[in-house]
Amino acid sequence: MTNFVKTTVAAVALMAAPLVASASTFDFEDFASGDFVTDVTSSDGLVTASVSAIDRDPRRDPVFAVGAARAFDTEATGTADPDLEIDFIDDTTGLVDTSFRPGNVLIVQNPRSGDTLDDSGTGGSLSFDFTSGPVGFTGFTIVDDATITVTASLLGGGLFDVGTFDVAADRGFETFSFGEVSDVIGLTFDFGSASGAIDDLTFADIAAVPVPAALPLLLAGLGGLGLIARRRKAAS
Repeated sequence: MTNFVKTTVAAVALMAAPLVASASTFDFEDFASGDFVTDVTSSDGLVTASVSAIDRDPRRDPVFAVGAARAFDTEATGTADPDLEIDFIDDTTGLVDTSFRPGNVLIVQNPRSGDTLDDSGTGGSLSFDFTSGPVGFTGFTIVDDATITVTASLLGGGLFDVGTFDVAADRGFETFSFGEVSDVIGLTFDFGSASGAIDDLTFADIAAVPVPAALPLLLAGLGGLGLIARRRKAAS
């Protein structure tokens, strides 16, 4: 009986253990270069969002129109936008950083470039509506020179100004991290009237579901205890 008690205690302990936490990031690596991005899933599968874009063209009336969000492979060469091809400059040091290899980044498609992959030189915005539930937003990366204003839509209504973030260097990059913005159900990245790209949107750790293997272990232990109890009752 001692072995069954130990088994049951171990199973209960495992079931009651703290949930495994997993950092969530939108890195856009699930897409091929040039793909139109309308939905995205974090690298750990825990956060999902629908994606939309607005492009800005001062020669058009109205200036703003529904646009397209596209994945751009920074490892590619000979593209319509060499400013988004490696290598990039660390905006905080002004030095080329060959170790920064972001892979795919997300751009607002240039409305004047047709289907040719190119970011909008006259700006626009990218928006994310979280379909997996509210998130805690903790940071993102800007690639190429850009000034981006980030606004969060919050659970229960209301908007929160996350801030305006700037990369000055042409072909520059910088990763911005900040205290968690909680209960976010939507995010908008407004590029104003300039180009640029975003990458690696990060979210506060999300508790994963407890390990399913613990349940059979617990049931086996309880079953063993029941069998012993019946044998002891029969013997008495």
